[in-house]
Amino acid sequence: MENFLKDLLKLDNGSYVQILPNRIRFISGENSFEESPLIIETPKKIKRDFVSLTILPTNNCNLRCIYCYSRGGERKEIMNEGLVKDVLDYFREKSNKIHIRFAGGGEPFLNFNLMKTAISYAKKIFEEVEIHTITNGTFNEEQFLWLKENKSFVRVSFDGLAQNIQRIFADGSSSKNQVEKNIRRLVKEKIPFAVQTIITSKSVSKMKEIVRDLYDLGVRDIKLEPVYISEASRGQENLMCSPKEFSDSFIDLVKYLRKNQMKVLIDSSFFSRPSTGYYCTMPEGNNVLTPEGYLTSCVEISKTSEPFADMLLYAKWDIANKKFIYDQEKLNQLKKFHFSNSPQCINCSLRLMCKGGCPMRNLWIMTNGKSQHLYSCSITRRILPKVLKLISEDRSYADFFMVGHKIKDEKEN
Repeated sequence: MENFLKDLLKLDNGSYVQILPNRIRFISGENSFEESPLIIETPKKIKRDFVSLTILPTNNCNLRCIYCYSRGGERKEIMNEGLVKDVLDYFREKSNKIHIRFAGGGEPFLNFNLMKTAISYAKKIFEEVEIHTITNGTFNEEQFLWLKENKSFVRVSFDGLAQNIQRIFADGSSSKNQVEKNIRRLVKEKIPFAVQTIITSKSVSKMKEIVRDLYDLGVRDIKLEPVYISEASRGQENLMCSPKEFSDSFIDLVKYLRKNQMKVLIDSSFFSRPSTGYYCTMPEGNNVLTPEGYLTSCVEISKTSEPFADMLLYAKWDIANKKFIYDQEKLNQLKKFHFSNSPQCINCSLRLMCKGGCPMRNLWIMTNGKSQHLYSCSITRRILPKVLKLISEDRSYADFFMVGHKIKDEKEN
């Protein structure tokens, strides 16, 4: 019983919650541990035989977002089409199925020829090809038709009502109307997509209005993240909202969604499928191909000139031998970014959901001499207990955070 109690989180309403791999147990009332608790079962992560490759086609960008993590548009490198073909040949030896994701660093569609070449060639040599495109949403008609024809999942970076103060074109003009037009078309054509919205100190007080705006456009899958300013990003630290500001606005938003019966999925790094795994695949060596021919473990660090490049750029393409030269010591070091290696996490009852937070953010914080999990941990500790309390009182709140979950009584097992 002592170990059991140690791993319980007591909520403000007197109930308890226990977070287990793929399962959250709610136990109502003190001293009632023998009662059958409410169970939320989350889908297990499915192991697939697809090899995954993220391609950064260019550092160039047509927007000048005030917080860009890689200062998109300040450099103009583009990836060589010969490189991407050779790399696809290399990964074909590992699997006959591939998941290709186009991302930034910049706006992928500014090197559209490479994107077309990559997918056309991949379909020739792989039996199955899945496509995921991350874009700023300013794509044109030809690019839209390409997304549709290739059945790409699309993630649009769009800040809604805050677009005009946070994500403007390079010439200073508004990008909002063009992105909204493309989102409406994604909805109309039933192309699967999600919107990622970055919350800053300029927009945190308008979180409900921003999500309402997105909902009215037809968006039903929204990823909400607080901005984080690092040494490599554009913008000043005053763009970061305080943990209290973000947390309070986030909880108000969730209550607003429930009150207005808005069926929308809120994707947040602060509420994820509980597991004993890593926060993300960075520590496992992401296959993120940079324009310079390196594999980086995080899209935030893609240039040799950036901080932590000597840690995260773990493989270099060997042109002569057409293979990657891996640095095994770097890969071994990356694997240490697990919550079990953090004294602050190991005894925390929330550890299986937050998993220690973003490794990249933790790296930035450590170099600034601050507490390792100061920012994201503070938000997690504010948000998760409140969300779990809402779910314990009203099961429908779980629908805003988890796809494919099941709610039942333990006695049903």
